Amino acid sequence: MKKKKISLNLKKENKEPVTEISVCLEFLTNFVYDKIVYKRKRAIDDMLDLCSRACEIQDPFEQNRQIKEEIYYYFNAKYSKKDNIALIAIDGELMEVPASLLDDKEEDNYSTLIEKYLNFLNDDQTAQFKDNTKHLRGASMRILRDRPTPAIKIIKGATLLILSETSTNLIEEGGRELLDGFIEWKKIECFLHYLSF
Repeated sequence: MKKKKISLNLKKENKEPVTEISVCLEFLTNFVYDKIVYKRKRAIDDMLDLCSRACEIQDPFEQNRQIKEEIYYYFNAKYSKKDNIALIAIDGELMEVPASLLDDKEEDNYSTLIEKYLNFLNDDQTAQFKDNTKHLRGASMRILRDRPTPAIKIIKGATLLILSETSTNLIEEGGRELLDGFIEWKKIECFLHYLSF
C-alpha cells in the first residue's frame, strides 16, 4: 500500500514526508498535551490547595472533617449531575427547575448563568444555603476540568468567598478565581466586539 502525501503546511525538521498517520499522531499528541495535561494539572492544583488549607487547621478532628467534606462535595455535587432538578418556590408552589451545569444551555450568556446558580443558593429547597453553596462549589470545581469558562470561574470564586466565613483561608483562592473569571470575560467581550466591526 502506497503512502499518500497530504498537502499541509506542517514544518518537518527531519524533512520526512507528511503522511496521514503522521498528521493523526501529531493531532493526538497535541490533544494529550492541550487537554489532558491541563485537566490533570488543575486536579493536582486543587488537591494541593486542599492539603494546604487542611494544614492550617490545628485540630486533627476538624482537619479530617474538612478534608472529608471537600472530597464528598466534589464527587457528589448535585449541580454537576446530569438532569439535576432544583425545587424553587414560585407563587407559593414548589416548582422543578433544571439545575445542572452539565446540561445548562445558557453557558454562552455568562451573566444569566451566574445569576441563575447563585440564586439557587437561597432558593433551592432541596438543601439549606450552606449545603447548596458547598454543592455549587464542588460542581464548579468539577466542571472547570472540561469547561474552564469565565462564568464557572466566577461561580467557584463566589462560593469560595461565601464559604470563607467558616474557613478564612478560602478568601485568597476565591478572590483569584473571581479575578481570573472577570478578566477572561472582559477579554472575550473585547474580542467579540472587535469581530463585530
